[in-house]
Amino acid sequence: MNKENITNGYFLYARKSSESDDRQIVSIDSQINELKRVAERFNLRIVDILSEAKSAKSPGRPVFDEMVERLKRGVAQGVICWKLDRLSRNPIDSGMVSWLLQEGIVQHIRTYDRDYYPGDNVLMMGLELSQANQFIRDLSQNTQRGLRAKAERGWYPGCVTIGYLHNPMKQKTCFILIDGNNFYFKLKSLNLHNLLEFDFLTFSNFIAKKDKIKMRIYYVGAVRTDGNKHTQRLFNAQRKLLSHLRKNKYKYSLGYLLKSGGKYHEKGVDVNIAVDILVAAYEKQCDRIILVSSDTDLLPAIKK
Repeated sequence: MNKENITNGYFLYARKSSESDDRQIVSIDSQINELKRVAERFNLRIVDILSEAKSAKSPGRPVFDEMVERLKRGVAQGVICWKLDRLSRNPIDSGMVSWLLQEGIVQHIRTYDRDYYPGDNVLMMGLELSQANQFIRDLSQNTQRGLRAKAERGWYPGCVTIGYLHNPMKQKTCFILIDGNNFYFKLKSLNLHNLLEFDFLTFSNFIAKKDKIKMRIYYVGAVRTDGNKHTQRLFNAQRKLLSHLRKNKYKYSLGYLLKSGGKYHEKGVDVNIAVDILVAAYEKQCDRIILVSSDTDLLPAIKK
């Protein structure tokens, strides 16, 4: 049956699971706004907008039950909802929805992304409603398992007691960023000349203290060989260093070397560090950033 044959209007039904005003606070409004656009796009006449904050895991939703009675009286012959699971997550209400559709009392259910008609294969709709029911059953079992696991670890299994922060045992996270060239000369001043013998992993764990390290990055200018023995030797040495860093769980970020006045000058490294600092801070990728450098050029990024 095509929607053009449906002359009566539609109930727009929106539901959120939580009855608390401060949870899923935008859920119902966003559903209604999106479904109004769906109705306008497909020229569906809305006769009433119905919404409620009630879990569908069990029968007994006042607004849903009222809508069913009004559908039986012929007030509307179609329903617009976000997904089928907004209508039901339990077998009794799911059976009612299926029965109303099969009997032609409801001639059309329109969700955000598809249509359901009386002549459709009942197996597909039944499968979707069964999945919605199984989801809520799995959620209950998983929640209970999680609470038992918290209790076994000595954590408080339930809502946070007034006056306490939620999950106070959560470990802080950090990024460790090392300015390679700067770091090399500092080690050299301490008579530590061979980076291949330096234990970067132990060093990073030491400066991170109790924080969980989410990222370790070593910044250095990339050596490129031009065919002569000197640059080839530098190139080979850097390959060994990068391999050593990987073994110590470090990633590396490469700038480049610019030759000027017979000497090589590192370029692009400061920019890479500054960008990574700003992105990590802006996107809240970690609780703190540990920068190993004495380069004052990085102060603006740190202050920002």
